[in-house]
Amino acid sequence: MKTSGVALSLLVALAGTARADVLHVPKDFATIQAAIDAAVAGDEIVVAAGTYDGVVHVNAKSDLLLRGKGKVVLTSSLLAQPLLTVSGGDGITLDHLRVAEAPEDAILVELATNVTLRHVRIEDPGARGIHVTDCVGVDIEHLDVVGAVDEGMVVETTDDLSLRHASFEEGGADGVRILDGVGALVEHVTVTGSAGSAFDFGEDTSGAILRKCVVHDANPAAVEAHGTGTLVEDNRFYDLGNRGVDLGGGTASIVRKNRIVRPAIYGVFLVLGTHQVLENRIVQAGEAGVQATFGPSQVISGNRVVKSLGDGIVVGTDADGCTLVDNKVVSADDDGIEVLAQDVQAVGNRVNGSAEDGFVVLEPGGVFVGNKAKGSGGFDLFDATAGGSTYADNVFGTTHFQ
Repeated sequence: MKTSGVALSLLVALAGTARADVLHVPKDFATIQAAIDAAVAGDEIVVAAGTYDGVVHVNAKSDLLLRGKGKVVLTSSLLAQPLLTVSGGDGITLDHLRVAEAPEDAILVELATNVTLRHVRIEDPGARGIHVTDCVGVDIEHLDVVGAVDEGMVVETTDDLSLRHASFEEGGADGVRILDGVGALVEHVTVTGSAGSAFDFGEDTSGAILRKCVVHDANPAAVEAHGTGTLVEDNRFYDLGNRGVDLGGGTASIVRKNRIVRPAIYGVFLVLGTHQVLENRIVQAGEAGVQATFGPSQVISGNRVVKSLGDGIVVGTDADGCTLVDNKVVSADDDGIEVLAQDVQAVGNRVNGSAEDGFVVLEPGGVFVGNKAKGSGGFDLFDATAGGSTYADNVFGTTHFQ
């Protein structure tokens, strides 16, 4: 029978696309590494339930799925190298694996593109849980890291990272540390008992988003954001050893709609740069709900500071030109709002029941419009600018000017 040229071409094409195989461990290959070495693009490696001893390297592979079936545990006693490494390649997926008691880092992902990790659990690594470096397009979902000696996760020189639905518990350093890169998304992540900050965004990060995350018991901070354009939004932070959110550098970051409860010192701490602190609820801060220490033209708006053990909101001496709009301070153990900088604009703020003064103004050039204070243990307004500030349509029960 004669075969046409078109039919022959179709058969060749189908043969090329049908090459994908399922490689089984230990049925077809005694070790995971042997299956990886034999795999070609499009293959799936299925690892049966059990404990597998030995380091695993996925080097320069493409379009490969490594999947555990049942409880698959990787472990090794070999020192000075990660237990599981993905190096180079494109389109690698790791699914349903456990990495237990790695002597060093548990997982290293380097020089790769479009890597996916999902349903991965890391227990008691001797260094970091996951180290991602020099990659583009890393998607991590349903990750649990418990008992890391160092950071739970470190990311370097990586763009388009996504970390979702993950947890980090009892780590010896930061929970998640992203040193540099563009467009990191961290969402629905819980950090508990971190000996470092829960989330740390380095000065070379840009456009990072931290959303809908929960932190319990981190020291020093729930979030350190030192980069450009970081968005910290709709998170819940509890029992911090020092600060809730530390904007320690960079610029144009936004801290919005977070709930920050019992930070030992500050709820939100602004240092350098120009940022926006909007619509947060801060409860029982140790020294101040919001502290703008440095950086001109900060915008602090719509925040609620409740039962601060020190001051409610402080605009420090090196934070000239800040704007305070529609903030509410209730039952501060010291002053409600302290203005120690020049040229501050305060509009529509309310202070109730401060143990000391409601508003304290110590530098000139401020404009105060439509503010209210009542029930202060000292004065509702204490102004030491010798007439250097402007007031209109405010309601203060008691005032003192000097």
